[in-house]
Amino acid sequence: MRFGVPMLIVLVGLLLMAWVFNLVRQGRLYVGYGVLVVLAIAGGTTGLVLAPLRHRVDFAFGALFSTVVIAAGVSTMAIVALIYVLTQLTIISNRLAELTQQLAILEARRGEQPPGAGKTP
Repeated sequence: MRFGVPMLIVLVGLLLMAWVFNLVRQGRLYVGYGVLVVLAIAGGTTGLVLAPLRHRVDFAFGALFSTVVIAAGVSTMAIVALIYVLTQLTIISNRLAELTQQLAILEARRGEQPPGAGKTP
């Protein structure tokens, strides 16, 4: 690989990590998901940039992909899709938690007790 391709791979990896950190900071992605995605990005970027690891990847996937750049592109698209899905899952989970809290507050204000509460066997 020429010098520019590893630099491009590192740049894309850093941009993806910055995006994940921003999503975690805004609360749109759980920290645990963020850690997993950042580790995957760091591992993939390191594997594609370091020569000994890159040669093993070339040998292992040489029959599937003609170049590592195509594999890196496909991996990048898969990671972006993973981040999107995990972000949407986090948003739904946060909305559900907020809705549950609001429902509990409304029931407490009305003085209602949940079904089965207050009954002793």
